[in-house]
Amino acid sequence: MDAIADYSNEHHRRCVVDLWETVFGYETAHNTPSLAIDKKLAVKDGLFFVALAGNEVRWRKTCSSC
Repeated sequence: MDAIADYSNEHHRRCVVDLWETVFGYETAHNTPSLAIDKKLAVKDGLFFVALAGNEVRWRKTCSSC
């Protein structure tokens, strides 16, 4: 079932990083997806969500490991 879910670093990080790198094309180190995710998680506000198709973050057909 498709759903919006709370972000899980263990389950979603790889696909979220891949998505952000592809879509936003980060060119400077201070904006890397990993750093942005770490900063967001440090706030601990519970406001980081992912869209799921089934049980996986899916944003393109080649993202099979996510």
